[in-house]
Amino acid sequence: MRAVAFLACWVSLGCGGTAQPAADAQVPARPVDLLVVLGVPGDTVGLRESVAGPLSEAIMAELGGRALDVRLGVVTSNLGDFGQGWGCEGASGNTDGDGARLLLPYCQPYGLLCDGYCDPETLLGVATWPPWLDLGDLMGRGVDRLGGVIACVANGSAGGYFQCYVHQPLEAALRALDANPGFLRDGSVLGLLIITPIEDFSTSDSRLWGPDYRPETNCFFGYRSEDLLVPVDEYVGRLVELAAARPVVVGVDAVSGELVVDPAYPGSGCPDGMIGQAGTCRARALVGQSGYAAPRLYALMGSIEAQGRRELRAVPMDFCSEDPASEFRRFLAAVVEASSQPDP
Repeated sequence: MRAVAFLACWVSLGCGGTAQPAADAQVPARPVDLLVVLGVPGDTVGLRESVAGPLSEAIMAELGGRALDVRLGVVTSNLGDFGQGWGCEGASGNTDGDGARLLLPYCQPYGLLCDGYCDPETLLGVATWPPWLDLGDLMGRGVDRLGGVIACVANGSAGGYFQCYVHQPLEAALRALDANPGFLRDGSVLGLLIITPIEDFSTSDSRLWGPDYRPETNCFFGYRSEDLLVPVDEYVGRLVELAAARPVVVGVDAVSGELVVDPAYPGSGCPDGMIGQAGTCRARALVGQSGYAAPRLYALMGSIEAQGRRELRAVPMDFCSEDPASEFRRFLAAVVEASSQPDP
């Protein structure tokens, strides 16, 4: 009898009096911090159809019903337009753009007013818009409400229509983690989702895009000169540093293919020509326009995968997909899986 009792003690307490976890015990789920970087037009209706609707559908399918603490923040790839204009009317000479700050609905006397459709009291039951969205309550209000809220927030760019600036999604993504203290929580899993139909033109000093520095940069979507761009591997290194403290899942929803340079259009001022449309699609978020290939962003995906790190994952997506919700679901499924990982 004493032998049986001793054996029971050994099994349940490890002989030292400390209970051992069951073999199938699960690691408590980490909080989830989702950061979305947008490089698509800022029209609220277009955002709802092209991004907010499919993304909210994917969130409900992959995160709804799970005991996860999820917050969502949205920034744009607008770090300043420097008065370039890029052939459109939205240039303001704003050398900061949205500054990688989390967006709030843009309350101006045009578009959808915050005291109208985007009223926080109506949508969220609070008097003012919070700096980020806690998705727990929102997911309980249904996919349409969630999509409407995301569309309102995503329309908060100070730059108006997003194509009127140099797109810098990689720089904006990493800068956002410093520009928004409190968003990224200790011990969370970071889900970084870049949604853009445009190539990345990230540089460490956005003034380099200004006409005072390189006049030939004033071309369609920017003059793609490698000496102005931060190497992709530098961003991979920064993501590896982040993943040393938490799981990181990076999703890129862009246009695959290679950019080409066409012969210069007369009067373009571009000595090496304009960026061509190889690897393009009729981008779902740009009504009547095409998306442009983003080889730098897909190079980022390849470099992350080559790291072979469990705590740093890449999920490439297809911006041209006719089922964008399924693309977002693959990304969110990877985030959910990462939420159960132990500390790196």
